[in-house]
Amino acid sequence: AFRHLPHVVASASDAEDADGVTAWLIAEMERRQALFMACGVDTFKKYNHVETPHAASLHADVDPLPLLIAIVDEFADVAILRGLRSEFYRDLQRLVAKAASFGIVLVLATQNPKAEVVNTLIRDNCATRIAFKCESPPSAERSDHRAARRGTSTAHQR
Repeated sequence: AFRHLPHVVASASDAEDADGVTAWLIAEMERRQALFMACGVDTFKKYNHVETPHAASLHADVDPLPLLIAIVDEFADVAILRGLRSEFYRDLQRLVAKAASFGIVLVLATQNPKAEVVNTLIRDNCATRIAFKCESPPSAERSDHRAARRGTSTAHQR
């Protein structure tokens, strides 16, 4: 669905594609780590704004790295489908633990944040968490139940 967008590097439309995308992200993270080590810096910001003379001489012919944003929609579903002991899940745990230092931001979205899926290692390494509570529209059965408690019926409300 997103492959036609010029700034999208990779996308996964199903759980099987997710292994390839996380493997690519791991490879990119390791490539960036090697670049940072060669320049003597330890963070994305320092690499893109080289501050030491040694790093500047090594970094002179290298373009700044872009910030990468990886969005995993329905993370819990993909993790369960791929398996909690899968390569996808292990790679994701590594990415959550280290990727931010190398300019890779992870956004994990799920409607069902079960503790066995979003384990402590993942939860503790996420810098920010946002939760939205969305109410589902009341079903006819719930409306009838509420009306019965108030002493009215939905037939009288119409």
